[in-house]
Amino acid sequence: MSFVKQGVEPSIHCSFVFSYLAYLRESRLDEQALVDAVKGLREVLDERCWVPARMLNELTARALSETRDPYMGLRFGAEIDASTYSILGYIVSSAPSVEEALSVLRKAQRAVSSIGELQLIVEEDAVTCVFKDNWPRKLMLDHLVEAFISCWKALGSRISGIKARATLVTFKHAPVGDPVQYEKELGCRVSFHSPVDSVRFSLQGVSHETLCVGDSLVFEALKERLLKMLGPGSRNISAQVNRVLVELPGELFPSMEMVASRLGMEPIELGKQLKSEHASFRTLLDRRKFMQTLALMQTTKLDLAAIAVQVGFSEQSALSRAFQRWTGMPPAQYREMLQRQEHWLRRQRTNGLAGAPLADVPLNSLRNEKAKFMASALV
Repeated sequence: MSFVKQGVEPSIHCSFVFSYLAYLRESRLDEQALVDAVKGLREVLDERCWVPARMLNELTARALSETRDPYMGLRFGAEIDASTYSILGYIVSSAPSVEEALSVLRKAQRAVSSIGELQLIVEEDAVTCVFKDNWPRKLMLDHLVEAFISCWKALGSRISGIKARATLVTFKHAPVGDPVQYEKELGCRVSFHSPVDSVRFSLQGVSHETLCVGDSLVFEALKERLLKMLGPGSRNISAQVNRVLVELPGELFPSMEMVASRLGMEPIELGKQLKSEHASFRTLLDRRKFMQTLALMQTTKLDLAAIAVQVGFSEQSALSRAFQRWTGMPPAQYREMLQRQEHWLRRQRTNGLAGAPLADVPLNSLRNEKAKFMASALV
């Protein structure tokens, strides 16, 4: 497992995608054909890179067009094991106590995904895991969000082997299928149109301090390995730099010296600590520019020349070169892809799977409205 090949776009560790593909294969889908249909995904997986959110989104859309199962995301989550989340999954499963497991989760969320963050709300007798999206929620398939929540529910129930009981799952979106079936699939109460996507675990009757069911030796060895990957002292300097970049909205191109000063360190020390986390100031700054550009593409009708100026580039060609480097495609093509994704998702959310005969439409056709509804419209 590595941070090295995580790009500028919000993405997820390939171990999650490999588990997802195994589930699709067990569901009698041709997962290799699905992979080949998503442009660039085969190369990403062959190199064990992190998978961009847009590719995972399209893979899910194509799988839905084949299986037509409104509960696919929920059912995938129920089948996961520790390997789905690579080293983090094994650490949680071997933790000797709830407190230890949660401590590692707080520090190491970024080890598996930058599509969204797992935020923990810890109470005396319950823990709520909240999914905070980095990739825009309106562009994410609801089934994919359901898969994330269902996976965290399954993983959380394995903390220290205690089978912590999920009591409530909430989703921002409307139900894709029958609400009653959601509760059967998840085994707890489910609420829709919620302010957050989350799963709540009851810890009543569970000792937070000492649970002699985990493997302490395995836990400590894996934690040591993970913390080395996260950097010296697990300070998560990358996250601190990201916060400073967000707090400087008037500085489109803040210098490394400026950010280092805000963090109370010398630029050379900041560079060393970022390197220890397999990150760089340029990558973090590029990621910030990418997310700003993405927001403007989504929420405004500005042309690319105007967006380039808004984000701080001298001209459109500079933005185009940067975008090609970040995503492998020019910004105009990326914007068109976003518009098609959003159109597809609106239709899917309005009509549901019953109104979308996806399997009957040629995957590469965009000649009519029916074809635009296809998963290929996400390309």
